[in-house]
Amino acid sequence: MTVVEPYEQVSCLLSLAPYAGPRDLEEILRWIPNVSSTYGQALLLAGIAAFLPLELKDEALALAEGLENSTGRVWAIEALVLADSSGSATWGPQWRAALESAALASHRSVLCLLALADVPIAECSGPQGVNACIDAIQAVATWWE
Repeated sequence: MTVVEPYEQVSCLLSLAPYAGPRDLEEILRWIPNVSSTYGQALLLAGIAAFLPLELKDEALALAEGLENSTGRVWAIEALVLADSSGSATWGPQWRAALESAALASHRSVLCLLALADVPIAECSGPQGVNACIDAIQAVATWWE
């Protein structure tokens, strides 16, 4: 099923999301790939991020990482990271592409994505890698000021 009026349908779903229960939010999440507009997919995913139950966060993040619209991908991932106060989201396999898209978008987007990379950075490069990442974040921050 392809959504033929993505703007109107996405708008309606976004307005109902704060009142939707977990099952309804799961249905909305699973329906997102049917939206014909990649921008609409990203907008809807970013818009429901704050309302998703914990058990749907990883599925939502995987969906966000697979969005074709690079700007929308950054918006959706950023919204999911900011909405995830538990820190339970996991870093997906498309980290490099997501980070490159974020770098083109904003400093905040890069920082949100790096917040998801803590475990892979620590596991792959140990304390030296974590230290190098901290130094890089501090140095690069001046570029965006």
